[in-house]
Amino acid sequence: MITSILLVLALVAQVTDAYTAFVTGAKGYLGSALVKELQQCEKCSSIIVASRKPAPGTDKVCFDMEDIDSVRRSIESTRPDVIFHLAGAFSSCEPEEVEEKIVRPNVIGTENVMNAAKEFGVNHVVLASSMAAVRGGKQEPKDGEVRLD
Repeated sequence: MITSILLVLALVAQVTDAYTAFVTGAKGYLGSALVKELQQCEKCSSIIVASRKPAPGTDKVCFDMEDIDSVRRSIESTRPDVIFHLAGAFSSCEPEEVEEKIVRPNVIGTENVMNAAKEFGVNHVVLASSMAAVRGGKQEPKDGEVRLD
């Protein structure tokens, strides 16, 4: 996973000079690893965490990805150069609840982030997700896969 993160950071570094990174999902497994790498990255001048809880060594903005006004305010006030959208709704739920509790919030949240990025001129957005977005909260990993929760 760290190799993938370093590859993404190297690609971002090729298309922009010193940059401000806006990270959603920074308290998750992938997001927390990304923030650690960004903190070591010379070209990353500022890390903005869009979260309900702050991460050490970052600036925090209040953020509800399902609320377009919250997303717009966060992106407009910080004017990041790159957005790493890693946040997502995840819960253990019954199959009939997957659409309401997982799919809908993730689709709306991603749509809100992408629309606000476009509106405020953010040219670089990196989107990543997990197996929970595909399988839902109750399914176990297949043989050879690693469960990270």
